[in-house]
Amino acid sequence: MKSKIRHIIAGILYVVAIVCFVEAIMVNSGGGFFDLSGLARMIFCGLAAICVIAATLIWKAKDSRGKRNKVIVMIVAIAVIIGGGCLDNYLENNTGTHEYTADMFRIKEAVAARFETADGKSVMIDSEIALLTSLAELEIQEAPMTPADDPEDWIYRITFNPIEKVPNGEEVIVYVHEKYLQIGTEYYLPIGDVSFDSILEWFDGKAAYFIS
Repeated sequence: MKSKIRHIIAGILYVVAIVCFVEAIMVNSGGGFFDLSGLARMIFCGLAAICVIAATLIWKAKDSRGKRNKVIVMIVAIAVIIGGGCLDNYLENNTGTHEYTADMFRIKEAVAARFETADGKSVMIDSEIALLTSLAELEIQEAPMTPADDPEDWIYRITFNPIEKVPNGEEVIVYVHEKYLQIGTEYYLPIGDVSFDSILEWFDGKAAYFIS
């Protein structure tokens, strides 16, 4: 009876390990069962490894065949976790040719943001910040230019890592205008044949989701 209980507990821990591992991979692309990012990936990988080790220690095999299976399961599980972590890191660093400026990198790693519209509406975003940090992946690039409109004629203003929410963070302000973006002190335009309308639609969608 005790052996059966140990096997059930071990099985539950293995399931938890798999869920943690899947979450660690999914969170890299802004997905996952929970809306987490950054450090969450390492935490979930660590939980997965702990669950595998704990489950294998609880699963006490009495015969040589059981002991052999126990060792095989532990080796395979740890190999999958380590291999998956390496694959995750490789994909994160080698998918696409996107180069991040200092401000874009801060946006990508931001933990909170204040989203404002020109008509005075405002909302603080933290738990769903991944929906905004993907701004760093937009097809835009720095473009030396002299704006034709007034700098204050922005449509949306997004403050990443606002001081009131992230006291020790590095604040980055994004101004969305009709024909260009201003991030910090730099101006951005679409890359190649990408139209600015598609960029603006991205922000319109975020405004509709968070504010409207």
